[in-house]
Amino acid sequence: MTDRPPPANTGFYFDDETLENILYDDPGTGAGPSPAGLFASTEPFVSTILHAFGRGETDEGLHGMAELLARGDPVRVSNLIRFTALIESLIPGVPRPIVQDRDVSYGSLLDHLLAAGLAWDDDTLAQRAGTLLYRYYEGCGRYGDAARVVGELLERAKRRGDRSNEAVLTNNLGYDYLLARDWERAEGCFARAITLFADDRSGFERANARLNHLVARFERAGGAPPERFEKKLYRFMAALGKDWRRRKALIPLARIAERRGNLEMAIRYARQAVEASQGIPTRHLNDDQEFLAHLEGIRKENP
Repeated sequence: MTDRPPPANTGFYFDDETLENILYDDPGTGAGPSPAGLFASTEPFVSTILHAFGRGETDEGLHGMAELLARGDPVRVSNLIRFTALIESLIPGVPRPIVQDRDVSYGSLLDHLLAAGLAWDDDTLAQRAGTLLYRYYEGCGRYGDAARVVGELLERAKRRGDRSNEAVLTNNLGYDYLLARDWERAEGCFARAITLFADDRSGFERANARLNHLVARFERAGGAPPERFEKKLYRFMAALGKDWRRRKALIPLARIAERRGNLEMAIRYARQAVEASQGIPTRHLNDDQEFLAHLEGIRKENP
């Protein structure tokens, strides 16, 4: 795991000048800098960064953002949220996203933004930057780092008594353990998420967590289907409807069919998994396409 850089800023700064004056300082007293003074040194940099993105000069904007955050000068929270929104346009909001590499590391930028959001306890900044960061790590195959970030957000949700977010993050932590092939920890997280989603009355998300739990059990058993496994897969897949995540049921079904020697059925399931993810910028689609090609290769060699 990588060391976390220090927060981009070390103090609390308010975007609302009146509130800042009430809590800390009346500009007329000369006791300290006004909010305008606090942000004066960074506002031109922020403006330059935003204009670069507006012109389509993405790399220039990212370089400016990296330089500004590394300096550690005070930046308005609203501007940090704007930075996060700009990065959101570059990282697909799906599990294991396919991310275009650039000169500036998204991870470093988002680490700064998340650290600021956590230090200031700003929910919008922490959630958006944190979610982008762990999805970015998933896309890079850095599942341990992804789990670390999800774990930080999860602990924050628990402290705040945010049960709905706790359920989502518990499921996502299990997902990162699943990607890391830590089947036992993944299974435990999914079991907990199922309970939390039941309390939250989220039928769709609970079905998704139950499917994840079933897949973790399948993997922990070495690909041997548990009792009534296929029947449960069909049920949870039906609950997900046309959502692309139904591929999580189709791939185990294809693997079971292959193991049983039913190659045509395996190909059928794998093809459905590929079709489910078409148009989704996730590396899962690449994996499913490779698996389908593997099955079709076997059929070609054994007509």
